[in-house]
Amino acid sequence: MKKIFGILITISISVNLYAQTSENDSSDYFLAAFDYASNTNTFGVTLNEVKQPNYLFSGMFISRYKFDLSYAAIITDNADKNYSEPATEHNFGIGYTIDLSKNIYLYASYTHLEHSSNSFALKSVFSDIAQFDANFFSEYYSASITASYIWGRKNMVFVSVSNAMEYSFQSVISRDDLLTVQLGVGANLSDINYYNSIQLEEFTAEDLRKYLFERGYINNPNYNPNGYSGERLLNYLKNEILTRRPDLFESNYKLSTIDLYLPVYYSIQNFMFSVTPYLTFPTANNDLYEQNTAFQLVGGVSYFFEL
Repeated sequence: MKKIFGILITISISVNLYAQTSENDSSDYFLAAFDYASNTNTFGVTLNEVKQPNYLFSGMFISRYKFDLSYAAIITDNADKNYSEPATEHNFGIGYTIDLSKNIYLYASYTHLEHSSNSFALKSVFSDIAQFDANFFSEYYSASITASYIWGRKNMVFVSVSNAMEYSFQSVISRDDLLTVQLGVGANLSDINYYNSIQLEEFTAEDLRKYLFERGYINNPNYNPNGYSGERLLNYLKNEILTRRPDLFESNYKLSTIDLYLPVYYSIQNFMFSVTPYLTFPTANNDLYEQNTAFQLVGGVSYFFEL
């Protein structure tokens, strides 16, 4: 067998895949996977207000001609407007792999996203993702750079860089198994303001007055100069923020997070089991919501077979 390789498309694309190819790559494969994540990090943003664990069911057809077709269904807890009900997402993808050498390959993909009508998940502002990956791997080291153009209600460029040391151990429990451990670090560049317009829509009148008061824009925490109430007051306070801080709703590209991760993969025959702890350190502040260091645990099982 030529190689066993892993491709992880995170919550942004959400397919966890590996494929085993023959020496001349003359076979087609199908992969089915289930993954669980303890929280959701989307393009460098993790909500602190509530945990949003998600469940991913995916399938992928991998052609001998280097293209693939994929589908993924994602259920995210606490992803509606009130952070209390689950929301769903369906991803439809197509990709193509170019092998430049036995250690370097390129991967281009397009994914269309469909969100349930109640979704206020971070990714719900996007409907389409065009992505390009450049990957290098050797026996003990791998590196990748990913550039994505993401569009929908918001448009954004997202760039991610990762490096990992890798160690593999054969015949750990069984003669046919393989245990792989990686130690990786990554960095993400994104528009740190992309979620602000959604956050503004979620604010209550109390949230808006608190924001304006804490930043010194108003002197009275019960600010209401015109005696408005209900929706009229809410719209008035939103306009106050839009007028005073229009920069919060403009693109602002910065290094958004540094990630540390420790993936562990165990494969036997056509099964692969994985668990990955992530530690995400925000490197840019957003004035509308607080970002703290976040821990996330991702685990899954996948099965592939030759067609």
